[in-house]
Amino acid sequence: IFDFLNVGPAHFDALLGLIVSCIDFKKTSKIRTYLNELENLPQKYSSNKLNYYYKIAKAYYLKHSKSNGDIADARNLFKEIFEDSNVEFEKKTFAIINYCEIILKNWEPSNQYDNLDEVKKLTLILIENAKNAFSFLVLAQSYLILSNIAIIEGNINESLEFLLKAKTISENKNLNLQNKIKTIYSKITDSQRISELNILAINDLKQELSNMVLTRR
Repeated sequence: IFDFLNVGPAHFDALLGLIVSCIDFKKTSKIRTYLNELENLPQKYSSNKLNYYYKIAKAYYLKHSKSNGDIADARNLFKEIFEDSNVEFEKKTFAIINYCEIILKNWEPSNQYDNLDEVKKLTLILIENAKNAFSFLVLAQSYLILSNIAIIEGNINESLEFLLKAKTISENKNLNLQNKIKTIYSKITDSQRISELNILAINDLKQELSNMVLTRR
């Protein structure tokens, strides 16, 4: 793909971007080839530079697997990446966003709420950094994460507020976040339906209890 004997940081970025695009657009026949290229680059630059680029690509690839084991590995890799002092700011941000998305997508009531607290703290850091750097993509993605958290916590109105913020930024800045926005909106409407069904069930139960009392009289 590139002349790797004269490779520089821009080439690492280009290849990583190519891998991410292939994964996003499900061009599976190319993904493994590009991953192998990135993994087997000659050690012209420091191993730390090479390692974290490959780690990011591998983690993003595993994130989209159907295997729970692969997804868990992706989460661990993303955490390693954003905790690594050698990783540049932009890549750390990418790792944090994906780490948070994995936790929220696979969150279950049986999981510890500590995970949600960690995601909240990381997301607030993302928002502060995004505002300082005028990064509208990161800001919108951060609001989507907070919207997801609000759904889990049962705060539907709050979830809608964060979703609206993300949607407004996405539309104003022509960001490609439509699928993520639609997914979260579907979760919100599903939660509202469940709440409505619960209200109906409670009302039915109240009516049954009332009828039982009247019958006994």
